[in-house]
Amino acid sequence: MTVPETFKSAGKKTGLETWRIEKLQPVPTDPSTEGKFHTGDSYIVLHTYENERKGLEYNVHFWLGAETSQDEAGAAALMTVELDQHLGDKPVQFREVQGSESPQFLKLYKNGVQYLQGGVESGFKKKIRPIAGARAVAREAVVSATARCKLSSVREAAFLYSKPAWVVRGEYTKRLLHVKGRRNVRVSEVPIAAESLNSGDVFILDNGLSIYQWNGKDASRFEKAKALDISLAIKDEMRGAKAKLFPLEEKDVASEDAVSFYKALGAEPGVAIKSAQEAGADDEHETGAVAPKLYKVSDATGSLTVTEETKRPLDKAMLETEESFILIAGNCLYCWIGKQASAEERRAGIPTSMEFIKSHGLPASTAVQVVKEGTEPPVFRAHFHHWTKPFVPKIGGAAPSVSSSNEALKIRTSSLTRRLSIDPTQMVDDGSGKLTIWRIEEMEKVPVAPEQYGHFFAGDSYIVLYVYMKEGREQSIVYFWQGRDSSQDEKAASAMLSTSVQAKESTPVQVRVTQGKEPSHFLQLFKGRMVIHTGGKASGFNNKGDVDTYDVDGVYLFHIRGTTTFNTRAVQVRSFSRQMQGGTLGAVQVEEAASALNSGDCFVLVTPEKAFIWQGRHSSPTERRHCDTMIAELAPASLAKVTIIEGEESAHLKEFWTALGGEQPYAEFAEDSLVAEAPRLFQITNKYDGPGGLFCDEIFDITQVHAGSEPMMFTCNFIAWNFSQASSFIDPYQAKLDKMAAAEKEAESEAEVMDRVRRSSSVGGPPPPVFSANAVLPYEQLKELKDGIGIDLGNKQNHLSDEEFTMVFKMSRDEFANLKVWKAADLKKKVGLF
Repeated sequence: MTVPETFKSAGKKTGLETWRIEKLQPVPTDPSTEGKFHTGDSYIVLHTYENERKGLEYNVHFWLGAETSQDEAGAAALMTVELDQHLGDKPVQFREVQGSESPQFLKLYKNGVQYLQGGVESGFKKKIRPIAGARAVAREAVVSATARCKLSSVREAAFLYSKPAWVVRGEYTKRLLHVKGRRNVRVSEVPIAAESLNSGDVFILDNGLSIYQWNGKDASRFEKAKALDISLAIKDEMRGAKAKLFPLEEKDVASEDAVSFYKALGAEPGVAIKSAQEAGADDEHETGAVAPKLYKVSDATGSLTVTEETKRPLDKAMLETEESFILIAGNCLYCWIGKQASAEERRAGIPTSMEFIKSHGLPASTAVQVVKEGTEPPVFRAHFHHWTKPFVPKIGGAAPSVSSSNEALKIRTSSLTRRLSIDPTQMVDDGSGKLTIWRIEEMEKVPVAPEQYGHFFAGDSYIVLYVYMKEGREQSIVYFWQGRDSSQDEKAASAMLSTSVQAKESTPVQVRVTQGKEPSHFLQLFKGRMVIHTGGKASGFNNKGDVDTYDVDGVYLFHIRGTTTFNTRAVQVRSFSRQMQGGTLGAVQVEEAASALNSGDCFVLVTPEKAFIWQGRHSSPTERRHCDTMIAELAPASLAKVTIIEGEESAHLKEFWTALGGEQPYAEFAEDSLVAEAPRLFQITNKYDGPGGLFCDEIFDITQVHAGSEPMMFTCNFIAWNFSQASSFIDPYQAKLDKMAAAEKEAESEAEVMDRVRRSSSVGGPPPPVFSANAVLPYEQLKELKDGIGIDLGNKQNHLSDEEFTMVFKMSRDEFANLKVWKAADLKKKVGLF
């Protein structure tokens, strides 16, 4: 199989794909073994994910086991480059070394990374010895198998022993797994001995049908919870749910389970255990972080030269598109390759990085990441003082000059970027609750007709009350939306009146929303049908059906912007000419013009005769799709609909430009100029001993944290935020134990039911009737019932209706519950329910 054929179907859909290097070729692995790596092998892992604006993107990791051969490591690096080229030079490449994997790699596996001993064949049932650099089945195993099983050839014997141990019925290989890590858990196989244990970590003894999880006294809750996930995976997936799981704490040395655990390790309970300090901190490998250094790599002279860039702070402008650079930051080496770098430089990213590590005396375990210009991850960009500069769009093909008087002006570049694209599943809810909206008119709140919900006017302010159900309780949020041209009096009134609504609803959540900066949940309420019109009440725009009195020809231009179907909205465009009025710079609205367009978005132009959809060449697929939905809100159904794509010929193009007063230059946005940034979470801690002070760690896989009063604008950035956890802390390890115990109890109950059915069948009688656990039966039927699955025969009275209970016992259930045991039993006998 050639390399292109091996990767032919790679990267077609989101998810993980893994190849192991076998005989210097990549071989796909079984998806059920994801996250499990043999220490004697090398692997390639492709992570394909979707970017809202750019489509599919890729990270390629090649993982090197501690005992892998140089040939396999070299083949993995070479094949990674081949895969990179096959995917159009788009992936970011990572070099991963066992024990020093990058957080981006570790977060791919929810149960942590598991290290298995051996290599391609050495993880199997029989011991395998390497012969002259190649692995083969041990001679004695082959000879024995050939004779014992009467196999026709040595090849059949080799195949037999290539089967994993757990597929041989009833035979299991005992092993001790070490689980370590605060957030990024690693699982490694260690010698089966008490000397391997330490108080700071968790250990799993896989002893066939008995699985022991031993928790060190200083192990974190996170380690315990992750280890339990792994233990359950072994129990359910590898043992077919036939194994028994025994959770143990270090202090437990007297129980029968603890004695069995220590006996399996060849030790006695109470043996000395290493302390957590002796074992090392969970994130000890991260303490070697140093100040970032940037090196320029060039072959302009015919030979490779590496020169350190001494300028500080680092700036994006230092990265030249014709060259390659190496950035040493934290514990990672980044090899940055410019778009115009030579083909040889682009292919040599990994080899160059490895040579740099060797020549500069860096640890062999240093993580390597190859980054292409234009695909730099946030972690890389964060090491540069200025990365994204204020964006100046090109008008008519040339960028306007900036006067020297404005050079000192401080610009908040974050306000120039598009709003963050957030999945609706990350919201406080799906926006399907109850809405009530008021508009501020003459400093009072006036109800808005429901059919007008979603339509706002830039000259007005509004109050939006949203009521929804959460955890079985009614919750509410009060938004007050302030239009860009709303007066200060209206804005103040909206804030004051929203407070009265908040007090009436007894809700602590009140959110101020300004036009153009609407939070994602607010947009979600209108399901992608939010429209912002120009003007306001004072301007005569009383409702959706009114005609724009400033446009005597009835022409409206709407700007469609968004990144998802739920946060896309339409904003009516207004153009202004600036003039001096009495010494004051004023703005006078004029007719819509083509200069208001830009190539990064979509626009809807409504005229008395037609409705045009204009799609900029760099607009997102979501914006384009949403135009068809939004045009129904913006134009009468009777109007003809026409779609125009920027740069493509159209018979209606002349008509479109005429309606806008003629073709004019407009803003040309580069394809990657307005990239939505994903939320990033950092942990500030002083977890390390020594003079280092506070450390800042980025958490790549954002999950819920606990404090108790997080605002919704914070919680919407977390996947599946559970608001019930805000008021009380739930130990994840204990919660999983409780869930496991409940599942086992349910399984035992089902087994008991089946056993009773089998016993009835064995004696020739009919099987007992089956009822639900909360079944309500008539009194006469309960008196005659001698057997029944689901019925508590010792407490038949619990299956009576409330009415019959009172009639039979002449008292209420509460009164009966307060009786002495002997008296309650006597009553049941008298009525025939004992």
